[in-house]
Amino acid sequence: MPDNEPCGDFARPLHVTVVAWQSLPAILTDSARNVGGLELAAWKWSKALAVHSDMDVRIIARSDWRNEERTIDDVRVSMIAHRRENVRRSVSACIQIDNGVRLKRFSPKLLWQIPYLALSWPWRTPDPEPLSPDDRLRKYPTDVWIALGASRESAGVVATAIEQNKPSLLLLQSNNDVDPTFISSPQQRSAYGELGEHCVYALRNATVIACQTKHQQEMLAKHFGRESVLLPNSTDPGPWRDAARTEGDYVLWVGRYDRFHKRPHLALEIARLVPEVPFRMIINESDEQVRREVHKNLPANVQTTDYVAFDKMPEQFGRARVFLSTGNAQYEGFPAVLLHAMSVRKPIVSLDDFSGFISDSRSGTVADGSVEKAAAAIRDYWNGGANYDHQFASDFLDQNHSINAVGQQLADLIRQMVADSKAAVSTNK
Repeated sequence: MPDNEPCGDFARPLHVTVVAWQSLPAILTDSARNVGGLELAAWKWSKALAVHSDMDVRIIARSDWRNEERTIDDVRVSMIAHRRENVRRSVSACIQIDNGVRLKRFSPKLLWQIPYLALSWPWRTPDPEPLSPDDRLRKYPTDVWIALGASRESAGVVATAIEQNKPSLLLLQSNNDVDPTFISSPQQRSAYGELGEHCVYALRNATVIACQTKHQQEMLAKHFGRESVLLPNSTDPGPWRDAARTEGDYVLWVGRYDRFHKRPHLALEIARLVPEVPFRMIINESDEQVRREVHKNLPANVQTTDYVAFDKMPEQFGRARVFLSTGNAQYEGFPAVLLHAMSVRKPIVSLDDFSGFISDSRSGTVADGSVEKAAAAIRDYWNGGANYDHQFASDFLDQNHSINAVGQQLADLIRQMVADSKAAVSTNK
């Protein structure tokens, strides 16, 4: 019997619920803006699980307008209205309220956002209590809960699962998810604004944790005492390969405006060293001050685009000749953009490697943090002087990171979790 066919205790479909509150822009791509890797991953995994006939998959996301239920790509999409949440998140990215008020950075939007939140306070939906079951989730029947990344929201999913005596799966997204300062400084906030104690709760209480890389597994075991399973990042290479061209028009960079994670300022430094090579940077909104600095110091050979819908990204990658990554391995988990570059058979030049992926896959050049080395590699690839074994890289992608193969691993893991949970309940009766 095929692995994805129901049998025995699984005569009815398994109810699998993915909670990713910010994922709606990844699902409704026609209205998407600033879609992050976590949100894309949540939707990718939901669709990958939905192809299995023994699974009934739901994803829960926050909506700006109304409560709504839809079925998209065989996934139940439950939208829960929270009209002011995006404004609150925008303000909290600029203002920190911990033991007093501190302005982290200024944005002109604060001039209307703060009065708006103050005036709408009486009608605000109360936040779920930290480290407690989330009342918004209680009504959904499920056999297993899935959360992504170490965060307050993931802690709420885990607490809900504990209350219901259901297993929970935490899918780690970045190396920052296993930051040891969460333990040493539980009241300190991470670079993403998450409180350490909330992250620790999710990491210590999730039934099973899946890591993207062996490095994450080692950090999790060393600092949090948790074993984990390895679930590599993945992609469906088909749409990307369809968009591939034999030669490209520019060096492509994809990220957001920040100083610590994607680091667009380093991409600009590299571009200045190869003025004869055109660069295209697709930069999502994040830090307004960084955005202003980037555009103030933009080299003549760099073109920027604030946003491209995800379903249009294969074309952007296909038209590139080289892909540049300046992502910081301290914060990145396994960047999906590397898989996208491999899918269109374009070489990668990266300041950092990610658990040896670029070296193992022979997908490009690791510059070891040197902008000079990165610029030299780009010039070599641009002029055709550097060898790139795209067939080896493509085969490596298919064998280790295709959504079909990794999605099957995730489905098998969920089946085992549910079976173990049922066995534990029977033993305790």
